Amino acid sequence: MATNNQTNGSSGFTNGIPEPHTLSGGRAQEVEQLLSLLQKELLPYIASADTGTGAGKLTVESLPPKELDAVFDLDLPTGEGKGKDGLLSVVRKVLRYSVNTWNPGFMDKLYSSTDPVGVCSELVLAVLNTNVHVYQVSPALTIIEKETTHQLASLMGFKQPDAGGLTLPGGSASNSTSMIIARNTMFPETKAKGNGGYRFVVFTSVHGHYSVEKSAILCGFGSEAVLQIPVDQAGRMIVSAKSEGYTPFYVNAGAGTTVLGSYDPFPEIAAVCKTHNLWFHVDGSWGGSVIFSENQKWRLKGVELADSMTVNPHKMLGVPMTCSFFLFHENEENGEDEIYDLAQMTMGCGRRGDSLKMAFGWIYYGKDGYQGENSRGACIFNAPEIPALILS
Repeated sequence: MATNNQTNGSSGFTNGIPEPHTLSGGRAQEVEQLLSLLQKELLPYIASADTGTGAGKLTVESLPPKELDAVFDLDLPTGEGKGKDGLLSVVRKVLRYSVNTWNPGFMDKLYSSTDPVGVCSELVLAVLNTNVHVYQVSPALTIIEKETTHQLASLMGFKQPDAGGLTLPGGSASNSTSMIIARNTMFPETKAKGNGGYRFVVFTSVHGHYSVEKSAILCGFGSEAVLQIPVDQAGRMIVSAKSEGYTPFYVNAGAGTTVLGSYDPFPEIAAVCKTHNLWFHVDGSWGGSVIFSENQKWRLKGVELADSMTVNPHKMLGVPMTCSFFLFHENEENGEDEIYDLAQMTMGCGRRGDSLKMAFGWIYYGKDGYQGENSRGACIFNAPEIPALILS
C-alpha cells in the first residue's frame, strides 16, 4: 500500500495531489482544453500591447453602446449551449471591442494593467472558488490574508502585534468600512441603538474622494455631514462644529488624491485629531503604494499616526482588479480573541481571496521589484507638490 510520501500508481496521486500527466477525462481535461483554446487568443492580445500592432491600440475598435450591443447580439441560449465554438466567438468579440489595459499608455482612472503573475493568481483563485468568510472553508486563504495584511500594515508603521487588516471590494468599500468602525469604536452604543441624538460630522479635504460622502450616507449621517476643508488653508471648523451642537469624530486625509496626487500633512492632522479625540483615517487608495519605494515613501511621513488606512495595490503595483486593503493598528472591538472567520469584521459575507493576488506579486517580485527605473514596471512615480490640507 502506498504511503503519504509515495505515488499510488493506480490513482495517479502524489501526497493527495493529482499528477499532471494523469488527466484522463472529466472536468480537469475540459479545463485543459478550454485553457489551450483561450491562450491562443489571449497571448497574442497581450503581446500586441508590447509590439503596438493590432490589438495593441488602446481601444481595438470603439463603437457607441447601441452599435456595440448589435455587434455582440449576445443571445444567451435558453436551451442547448453553444459549446467551445460559441464561447470562442464571444471571446474574440470581447478582445476586439475592449480597452487593452496591457498597453503601456493605459493609466485611466488611476490604475494600470495587471502583470503575468497577476494572471496566474486570478487563475488559482478561480480554480479554488473559495469564499473567505469562515476559516473552515478557506484555511489557506485566511492565513494568507492575515499574514499579508499584517506585513502591509507593518510597512506602514502600524507596529502593534495584531496590526493587520482586511481586503474589500475597492477603495470606496475600504473607506466606508473605516467610517463604520470609527463610529462603532468611539461610540459603541450606536451599534445597537443607531445614531440616536448624535449629529455626527466628518472632515475631508476639498480634494477628498467622493466615497467620503457616500460613506456618510451609508452611516445615516447624510452627505451634508461631510465638511470639506480648503487645501492649504488653516481653519477652525472642528471647534465651530462643536459649538453648533455637532459631534465631530472622523477626519479623512489623502495620500495621493484623485485630482492632483497630493499628500496631506499627516503629522499635523494627527495632532489635531489627538487634541479633539477624532478618528484619523488616511485614504491611500492610489498613493499608499509608494511605501514600497525607498525613494518615494517619505511622502507617507506620519501615516503610522493614523488609526486606519486604505491602500489599493491594483492601482500602482500591477495587482489585478480588485485588490483593496483596509489596514488598522489593532482590532479593539474583539478583545483578545484572534479572529479567523474574517467575514465577522465586514458588512458582507461573500469574500474573494484578493490578498492572494498581492501575496503572489510580493513573493514573485519582492519589495525591491516594485521600485526604481529598472523595476518590473510598477507605476511608482513622483506625485506633484501642491498645497496640502491643514487643520487647526
